[in-house]
Amino acid sequence: MGVLAMQRVAGKRFTGERDKQAVEILRNAKLRVTSCRTSLLDLLLHAKDPLTQKELMEALEEQGFNRVTIYRALQTFLDATIVHRIVTEDRTWRFAITHCGHRGHCHPHFTCRRCGRVRCLDGVAIPAVGLEGHRIESQAMYLWGLCPACLQEAELAL
Repeated sequence: MGVLAMQRVAGKRFTGERDKQAVEILRNAKLRVTSCRTSLLDLLLHAKDPLTQKELMEALEEQGFNRVTIYRALQTFLDATIVHRIVTEDRTWRFAITHCGHRGHCHPHFTCRRCGRVRCLDGVAIPAVGLEGHRIESQAMYLWGLCPACLQEAELAL
């Protein structure tokens, strides 16, 4: 796995072992349990922050999975709303586990303008919007600013 992705996996070295939680998620979604799918979910479940497609590809290719299989697994997870895709200003897709169980983002995302770190703000809900005569199929909220580390650096530079 790339160094950046390893730094962003919380407290657990990614080994590719089938994680019980990953298997349970796949079964609940009525998806076939495969080694690629469980490895991909295990990686996303233990990541501190959303991971880029490149970081996911690098981590899983080291285990012998090919790009097409990884891409198809990601698309399957998106379709099943197991993961959600975050599009950042630099047009890089990042992926994270969907905890709310529905299409669209159930929480805002914060992007640091200085270091580029993206965080899911799981404790903050996006307000529901209802428009008469419309069907809202997806919603997202993005926040930009400075993360605590970059804010501290900026204040020290003054």
